[in-house]
Amino acid sequence: FAQIASTTLNLPTAKVEVCMNDSALPGFSMGTYGSRTTQIAGSAVLLAAEAVRAKALQVAAQVLEAAPADLVMEDGRITVQGVSARAIELSELARMVEEQPDLIEREPPNPANGTPIEGLAAWRDFSSPGLTYSSGTHLAVVEVESETGEVHVLKYVAVDDCGRVLNHYLAEAQIHGALAQGISQALYEEVLYDQDGQLLSGTLLDYTLPLAGQVPDFVTDLIETPSPNNPLGAKGVGEAGCIGGPPAIVNAVLDALSPLGIKTVDMPLRPEKIWALLQAARNGTQPHAGNDEGAPASERKVL
Repeated sequence: FAQIASTTLNLPTAKVEVCMNDSALPGFSMGTYGSRTTQIAGSAVLLAAEAVRAKALQVAAQVLEAAPADLVMEDGRITVQGVSARAIELSELARMVEEQPDLIEREPPNPANGTPIEGLAAWRDFSSPGLTYSSGTHLAVVEVESETGEVHVLKYVAVDDCGRVLNHYLAEAQIHGALAQGISQALYEEVLYDQDGQLLSGTLLDYTLPLAGQVPDFVTDLIETPSPNNPLGAKGVGEAGCIGGPPAIVNAVLDALSPLGIKTVDMPLRPEKIWALLQAARNGTQPHAGNDEGAPASERKVL
């Protein structure tokens, strides 16, 4: 949000403070889901920042006696293009508008709570005209230990189209984190109950997660196809690795096991499950590859 506002207003990001709102104040929303924060809230920030920019240029044009089209907003200052001596700080402009409110056209009150909108402030909302879909291709290279059933992810490549990328560093970081979660879902995470409904995996000692050394270096790339459904052109990025990771890893493991005739296995791909499949294939039998395979009756899931 700070980056969107600072880019629109040509301010250093450090000068933008993001204040978290009270969730009881805004109007009705469909909910928080679908990795749509940038698409929806980010677009509202953009529209509000553009409105503030237009107001600032309108007032600066009066103060500097120049047309708005001849003004340049940069680094917290508004300057007449080509005449650096004719300039005013954005902070000074805001003070002037507070002292002389007639310099600017008043906006209607905030529809969420009726608060007056005064000075160089703006309230904007955004509702997407349609759904936005991300896409991507994920490739996993795995190694299966034939004697233990342990699965090692040797390499992982992910190419995702997340729409217009506003911050490549943060987008890559989100993808890396989601890929780690995807690997965790595929190989480790499992909710287990005994026959009495007692949770058996209620701590991190039982509900296992991968360590840093169990996650490979990721090779990632981003394709930018802007979405037509929001002014930022953004799409969701946070769930890319969680969605693409598990099937990529499971398919890679099944490819490794295909010479033995093994065609299906349920997540998580724990060593004991893969080992049982390998033993059955060697013995000419094919056990059920579900989550209960190999677990004592007292530890099978009751869902």
